[in-house]
Amino acid sequence: MKSKNDVDVLINGRKYTLCGFESADYIQKVATYINSKLSEFQKKEYYANMDIELKNILLAINIADDYFKVDRDVKSVMKDNERKDKMVLEMKHKILEQETAEAELKEQMEELRKTLETSEKKVVELNVINQENVSKANEAEKKVSESEAEKTSTKTKLEAANEEIEQLKKELEEAAKRETYIQEKYDKQEEKLADLREKSKKDLADAKAKYTQDGKKLKEKFETAKADLVKKYEAAKADINKKVEDGTAEWKEKYEQGESERGELKAKLEAAERRITDLESRNRKGKR
Repeated sequence: MKSKNDVDVLINGRKYTLCGFESADYIQKVATYINSKLSEFQKKEYYANMDIELKNILLAINIADDYFKVDRDVKSVMKDNERKDKMVLEMKHKILEQETAEAELKEQMEELRKTLETSEKKVVELNVINQENVSKANEAEKKVSESEAEKTSTKTKLEAANEEIEQLKKELEEAAKRETYIQEKYDKQEEKLADLREKSKKDLADAKAKYTQDGKKLKEKFETAKADLVKKYEAAKADINKKVEDGTAEWKEKYEQGESERGELKAKLEAAERRITDLESRNRKGKR
């Protein structure tokens, strides 16, 4: 328990002993405060004309006014302090929340950094894949271009082939018509050839018969001519021999003439024999 302090103070030029639980400094400050208030009043002209009671009341009113003003200011300060404390508390909460949010944000940032690193790796991989896809796309585009060119070339070739097919169809149709025409012509020629063969067979048979008949007649004529010539030869020979024997020049001349005629007849005979041989040879060939 605190003990009371007795403190001598000087107020308005007079010494007083004040007793209280506050410290001596505090009590001195109170006395100094009263002296300052008295000093303010003493500077006023109306203060000197007041009696002691009114002076004390005026002093008490001023002290009370100062008290209420200070109390108001203190309350205002306290209220302001409370507001500030509340603001500080709110700020602390906000700071705590911010720190918590910052910690969470750091965690999220770390996760995002890891995700970003993973994404960057994936981007690199995707870039590689994209480059490969671009290369493949370029190759595919090139193949498509080549395919288009080949398609165009194939289409051109196909059109040319179709035109050639159409032309061949026309040629086949023309050939078919020509074949029909030729077949008809061939059939007619065959008919004519058959007729000609029949006629040739008939003519050949007739020729064979004629050659055979002519050969027989010629042979008979030859035999008759030969017999006649032999007779004439023998007669001439006998006559010549007779006349030779007679030794006349006339008959000798006739003999020589007869020999000449005999040579001619012999030549004719040989020619006739060759003719007969030739006819017989043709006759044999005709039979074959």
